[in-house]
Amino acid sequence: MVIQEICQPGPYQREFLKHAPCMQEVKADYEECARDYQDKIQTLMNPDNNSQRSEFNVKRLCCSFQEYMKCSHAIVNDTCGAETALFTKRFLDRMSDSLIQTHCNRYSLDSEECDFELSSGTVLRLSHVLLFLGVVVSALVVLRT
Repeated sequence: MVIQEICQPGPYQREFLKHAPCMQEVKADYEECARDYQDKIQTLMNPDNNSQRSEFNVKRLCCSFQEYMKCSHAIVNDTCGAETALFTKRFLDRMSDSLIQTHCNRYSLDSEECDFELSSGTVLRLSHVLLFLGVVVSALVVLRT
């Protein structure tokens, strides 16, 4: 697992530590991506929402996650460069791989599927997983301090 590789001495930990100083530099901007994502997830978790719209809500969850990934990559790339941005992208891809493959592989930001405004949605188990992933990523950013 990715977290274990970061916490144990070895090549992945060395690569992480190589990129950590610049990741720390962009921490505030990077956390803004996570906050935006978490706000969108909270909107979808409103208990007053209609559960019959679950497929639409999965779409919104997945597209919001894709936005988060794009935001994170852009911030790191602009400040830290392509190498650190690639490391960050691969890290986030590994953290979210099974989630994306299972639920979100049909939705990409450049598709019409992600062309909507977020509004209220339903409470889904997937939303809890995505929220947890956002929290994990935020926690990892804090741990890099």
